[in-house]
Amino acid sequence: MNTRSHARRIAATAGAAGLLTASALTTGTFLPLAAAEPSTCADNEVTVVVEGEGQGCAPGGVTGWEALEKAGFDVTPVEKFEGLVCQINQKPANADCSKAPEMDAYWGYYSAPLGGEWNFSQKGANEQIAEAGKAEGWAFGNGAEPSAVPTKSEQGAAGEQDSGSNEAESASEKDNNAWTSILGALLVLAAGLAVYFFYKRSERKR
Repeated sequence: MNTRSHARRIAATAGAAGLLTASALTTGTFLPLAAAEPSTCADNEVTVVVEGEGQGCAPGGVTGWEALEKAGFDVTPVEKFEGLVCQINQKPANADCSKAPEMDAYWGYYSAPLGGEWNFSQKGANEQIAEAGKAEGWAFGNGAEPSAVPTKSEQGAAGEQDSGSNEAESASEKDNNAWTSILGALLVLAAGLAVYFFYKRSERKR
């Protein structure tokens, strides 16, 4: 099987051409991210996670490939196949970037909402647009996923909580103002009735 046919076979296994990204790993393994960590990125950025390498931030609206680079990761492409990643941060160390990766050893590309679940990308990293406020993930192996999707940053979660609190306070304040107006109107009415009955009683005495 020639190199081009081999690449087609890999793409078919992944579900779309250009999805698979990597080369064979002959020695060593990556350390997984221990657990879901809060994203360190701003709301207008995308969180990029590389299994064993940590996470970084990139502006939203760029391609997945550009996001990977802008997040601070060094990306080495497969020489003859556009959109296929051979190495990230020079890993795997013994990768042969002159040919397409093996079916059981490639960089898998994923996306997810923060705090959600990873979904294997249906487009190549050079085609998919990375959305701000979401996560992009990369993991090496035979369909391996990154360990955990980062959660929303504490600052972002606090902002949403503050926004909800402000809305609740605003609604409560409106209710209080409405009741104040009603009570004021009742007091005016009561005062008017008191004056009316006072004059009526005075007229009877005459």
